[in-house]
Amino acid sequence: MVELLNAIVSGLALAMPLFLAASGLTLIYGVMRVINFAHGGFFMVGAYVATSALRGQVHGFWAFIGAVILAGIVVAIFSAACEEIIFRWLDPSEHMLSLLASYALSLIIAGGAVQIWGAAAKTQPAPPLLAGSWSFGGVVLAQNDVFMIIMGLLLAAGLWALLNQTSFGKQATAVAGDPVMAEALGIRVRWVAIGVFAAGGLLAGMAGGLASPQYSIAPGLDQLFVLQSFAVIILGGFGSIGGAFGASLLLGLLESILATYAPSLSGYGFYVAMAIVLMLRPQGLAIAFRPRRAPQPEVSA
Repeated sequence: MVELLNAIVSGLALAMPLFLAASGLTLIYGVMRVINFAHGGFFMVGAYVATSALRGQVHGFWAFIGAVILAGIVVAIFSAACEEIIFRWLDPSEHMLSLLASYALSLIIAGGAVQIWGAAAKTQPAPPLLAGSWSFGGVVLAQNDVFMIIMGLLLAAGLWALLNQTSFGKQATAVAGDPVMAEALGIRVRWVAIGVFAAGGLLAGMAGGLASPQYSIAPGLDQLFVLQSFAVIILGGFGSIGGAFGASLLLGLLESILATYAPSLSGYGFYVAMAIVLMLRPQGLAIAFRPRRAPQPEVSA
């Protein structure tokens, strides 16, 4: 029982950076209908930026938080620039075109990362405040795991508030439903598109910074996270933030439990779960992120 509880805590901590990365990807698709294969590169750049800011050395808690925020801002600016330079010129209905363009962008990011940071793996120690653990009746709570869970929940709440309680969120919802009508109503669709890409990049960059103590930061980290992020949005339903959150929890817990009880199968948990859900519920775990339309009254002849 104690072993299972430890696995659950580890799984929740694993799920949070995955959700943050996947939520940015699903936000961009949900509003702009762009399949961004380069999103894993945004995550990797965030991890590199945070590690570079801290120089791969042990720093205090607030210095680490500052590096995470810096990573989010840098990647948000880069993501918005990518939208303005590349994605704005693509037809949103041509998903294959956006997929190919974003794949080419992912290769450019991967090559640029090697040129800037080198091919050698980098590590970032956790702050001393997060390096210890608590023990309760045999259940070990790593302080960094608890921190990841809290930060993930806070950022998830912030994303929910952005989409549901702000003018930008209402405009993004309108653009997701009908961009032509939204523009006719005076919504500046171009600025919404830039804002959505910036928000997606912010989430991916902060996720990379937060996860930097948990991973070896090296070329290939982008491919790992983009595959896992796509697994999340396929499971959760394309464009569904709530579905992405549920799918991240499911996959994080599954991966942690398999690593505890069946280590040889842990690498396959994502894909087995994805196959099972797609067979039982092809639309994913939740409906897509679209505004609900009021039912139309029937017109009698």
